[in-house]
Amino acid sequence: MSDATKHSAQSPFRSNLDREVTTLPARTLRSLRELFMQLERSAVLREKASPAALDAQDPAPVPGFLPTPAGDGGNMPLRELGRSVLATSKAQVRALLTRTQEVQALVLINDWRSAGRLWTALLNDCKLPLAEVDFLEELWGIRSSRLEVNGWSLTRHRHHFVLIRAEIEIQLARRRNLLELSDAVERHLGDWLKRFEDILEKLDEESL
Repeated sequence: MSDATKHSAQSPFRSNLDREVTTLPARTLRSLRELFMQLERSAVLREKASPAALDAQDPAPVPGFLPTPAGDGGNMPLRELGRSVLATSKAQVRALLTRTQEVQALVLINDWRSAGRLWTALLNDCKLPLAEVDFLEELWGIRSSRLEVNGWSLTRHRHHFVLIRAEIEIQLARRRNLLELSDAVERHLGDWLKRFEDILEKLDEESL
């Protein structure tokens, strides 16, 4: 097997990142549309949160990954477009780590109804970088099972988010102990976001 073939087999990307973007496939466009729908949902949910909670939180992360195309033909390299998306996702995850600490503290000084609103807004903002990575998967042809950090692949990491969401929502439904809920938000979601940050850094390195 040639070196080029070996590199292709080991690479987490199916696409040639040096190719210029002329048109986007239908699946990639659908992924982009779903991303902006998620952004709209997050904005609506944050408006419903209590004023005190909004004052304590950063503004909702807004995608800013559509730079002006460069080059003589006006087309943008696939690598450049994708890395703009990736830079936005990394900034959002960093902001969400801070948000998670704030929500964890606010849960302790609010009632269950407010805690539910805080969690719903945070949950939907966490879906934004996930939606962006979904878009990247389509754009770059990422093999998510091959993108791995410390034994956690992107596929496994995405599935773990579903489990965390289920656990916290069970606690919200039972309304037994706000301290346990606060700890779950800090411990489980906080750890998940830190791992997400590491995975995005790995993806950043691979894309170079």
